[in-house]
This record gives sequence, structure tokens and C-alpha cells, in this order.
Amino acid sequence: MTLLFEELLLKELIKYKNKKILVAFSGGKDSLALLDFVNKNKDNLNLKLGACHFNHGLRETALRDEVFCKEYCFKNNIEFYGVNIAEELKNDKSGGVESAARKYRYKYLFKILNSNSYDFIFTAHTYSDNIESFFVDLYTGASIYTISGILEENNKIIRPMLNISTDLVNEYLEKHNITPVYDETNGDIKYVRNKVRHKLIPCLY
Repeated sequence: MTLLFEELLLKELIKYKNKKILVAFSGGKDSLALLDFVNKNKDNLNLKLGACHFNHGLRETALRDEVFCKEYCFKNNIEFYGVNIAEELKNDKSGGVESAARKYRYKYLFKILNSNSYDFIFTAHTYSDNIESFFVDLYTGASIYTISGILEENNKIIRPMLNISTDLVNEYLEKHNITPVYDETNGDIKYVRNKVRHKLIPCLY
């Protein structure tokens, strides 16, 4: 029998009992499922919980997502941190927007962690993301001998959903009647990850 989303994630959360957790919260299906489940179990596990949302300013609906995340946290009594990195992304000349956005997200996540005494940062990377990352690395020229995939734990960054598939996330959201926001850029194949997700991986089935 396949384990459900709740069983798999609770098994991971128990490791962080009595800790203060900051969740990276985009409002999309993966991070919403993660934050919702952690919030439902925070009292049983004595967890202190906060969520951080990043407005990248890359699309017209970015403010919609920010408002969604802020209102969700307000309704559920979750400490909310909103960070706008649009100007930094606009002025960053170091490379592609994907890598730049990742750089600034972790910069501010650690800043919030350190200034507010959080123990760990949770991100909602899933089993499906891990597979995509493998092929992204191959696509961008990484050596197969150096590809390690997404690490479950790395310098206070915890990815408790790496054993959970997209299908299980969708089942959880449907079961609890939870509707995430949708990032329209997820279908734009000018981004490497989307090109791998929509063009390369389907060819392997």
C-alpha cells in the first residue's frame, strides 16, 4: 500500500519537534500543502511556525500571490514575512534570472532565520522536483559524476517532502479542499526547468 502524503510528511516532521520553523511559501501547490500540514500539526509537535513569501516582480499576478500568502497566514495565525526582490533581480547581471532569484531567496531566508531565532528553513521540494533537477543539471552541462540531486538537509535548509510525489500533493489538496495560486511562468519554456519539465521528461515515458 502506498503511504499517504500525511504519513510520509509526519514521519519527517517528528524529527523537528520543539523547533522553530520558517517555511518558504510561494502559495503554489507544494509549499501550500507543506505549510498547511505543518500548521495542522504544530501544536502536537510543539513547533513555532513562520512563512516567508518572495515577490519576484516578474509577472502581473505577483502581487496577487503575495496577498494570497499574507491572508492565508493571517487566517491561520502564522508569522508572515514578505520580501520583494524585484529590484535586485532587475539589476542583477550575474547570470540567468532563475539562479539569481534562488540566490536572493536564500539570502533573505537566512537573514530572517538569524534575526528571528528560527532553527530551520523548510522548502517544499518534492520527489518530482528532484527528478527534474537531475535532468536540469544534465541539460546545463553538469558531469554525471558530480550530480547529487537535491539534498534533504543542507546548512539548516530542510526539504521534508523529497519522498513525496506531485500526485500525493494533489491528493492532499483535493482531500482538504485547498486551492493554491498558479504561477503562469511555470508553463514558459524559456526557463530551463520548464523546458526540462514540459519537453524533455515527457519524452522519457
